[in-house]
Amino acid sequence: MNLVFSHSDREASSRLDARSLELVLVGAGLADPSARETLACVSPLDFNDPDMAALFNVLRESWEVGKVAPESCDLAGSWIDAITKRLRNRPEAAARIGEALEAYDPELDDEARLSSLVSRLHDRSELRRQAERESARGAAGDFEARVSTALAQLQPLTPTEVEADEIPEAVVEGWLYRGMTTSLAGGAKQGKGVLSMQAAVCVATGARFLDLETRRGRVLYLCGEMTAAIVRDRMTAIAATLGVQPPDWTEDVLLVAPRAAAAAPSIDLTNAADREAVLRAIQAHRPALVVLDTLHNFAPPSEMIEASMGEVLRELGDVARQSGAAVLVIDHAPKAVTTGEGGSSPATAAYGSVFKGGAVAVTSHLRREGEGWSLAAEGWLPTWPEPVVYRRANESEGSLGCIRSTAAQARGVDLEALYGVFATEGERDPRGGYFFGSKRALASALQATGLVSNSRKMATGLVSQVLNEHAADAASGAGRYTPIVTTPDGRSIRITMKPETVEQFEAEGIRH
Repeated sequence: MNLVFSHSDREASSRLDARSLELVLVGAGLADPSARETLACVSPLDFNDPDMAALFNVLRESWEVGKVAPESCDLAGSWIDAITKRLRNRPEAAARIGEALEAYDPELDDEARLSSLVSRLHDRSELRRQAERESARGAAGDFEARVSTALAQLQPLTPTEVEADEIPEAVVEGWLYRGMTTSLAGGAKQGKGVLSMQAAVCVATGARFLDLETRRGRVLYLCGEMTAAIVRDRMTAIAATLGVQPPDWTEDVLLVAPRAAAAAPSIDLTNAADREAVLRAIQAHRPALVVLDTLHNFAPPSEMIEASMGEVLRELGDVARQSGAAVLVIDHAPKAVTTGEGGSSPATAAYGSVFKGGAVAVTSHLRREGEGWSLAAEGWLPTWPEPVVYRRANESEGSLGCIRSTAAQARGVDLEALYGVFATEGERDPRGGYFFGSKRALASALQATGLVSNSRKMATGLVSQVLNEHAADAASGAGRYTPIVTTPDGRSIRITMKPETVEQFEAEGIRH
């Protein structure tokens, strides 16, 4: 590998060029867990080299969800493999991991030196931003003219204008609003596409969406992943499951998607001309709802970091306001977030959510809930007070589509049956919930209620399986979602079904 410099060269010179400086800082983040604190104030936007920016962005996201390299880090092992895997859309950045590791010298680059390099990175970044601001100011024309234009927009509204303003019309009750953007984040293969297609079918036909009111109107569906045939067949199956007419492809749903024999649409929302084209298409077709499935297909991978995508979403918000359409943007959430690890609220679900969440009117988060799903939403427009829980309408072959569900139904029979064991055979906890004083007591109750065959070994095995599953959830940070908690009680383990779980079953009328 040809490096920019050798370690001996660096010892002779205390100053590095910009490229070498960025390599050293990324190398430190890859190789040395103790450097994390020093690098905490660094943003991917501070880097001038796009490969280093992408590398550092993946590093920081890994830190945020707790995937930090261990102290005895095997740099050829799982940590570097995980970073490389997350850069699958940026192979040119992944290819430079070795270069960054070679650039970092743990003996030379101690904490004091790294702090100095971070300061220099910030200085260079600020100079670059100042140059960009000056350039933008000059390109925009006369500075005073811009001030006058901005000042006109800062005029306070009159009392009449304040009183006359209204909450935008809901296209889907509590979720999608005309003139506003909603984001939907969820893990890979979690059902985001099916849910967004069902929303499209319901709006296009006026059918209720998961038992929520809809406002009938045309839908413009922009799909960058699945082919037109797949979207067509899925929407047709959803319509059949819901008992409504399949969409008319000239009036109800206007589909933009790749075909088997043609290339996928190449739309880059970071490009002003492409955004203007999207706006004009919306204005020409006048849809009530625009679906963007998914965000990463409409922006280059190098732009899928923090502030850059926040700016794109703000631009999409302008498109929504100018067109009067509701815009639904499908986005990806880190795998860990889908189980509650690293953050669980809708606003913190998506990659780069600190910037994305503030750029949309409503943020929503899709998460598996046993055999079903829950859809949570929050924003500055009216949303649901509790997540909407739903499940597959039926399991027959060819069926596709979901219906509103109770949490117990979505979780499946097993947890409900387990609740029955706790409620009938366990002891009532004064603080709420039910408990067993030991694993043996729970195993005996499983046998007594017939949940397992009359075999001590099978009953003990089921107890161990249940406890192992919930221990894994707790260790991953998803403990708040688990219905069972264990606590030491002398030489035994006290096993408790949490009060909130019991209350939810009882509220749904399930009693034993």
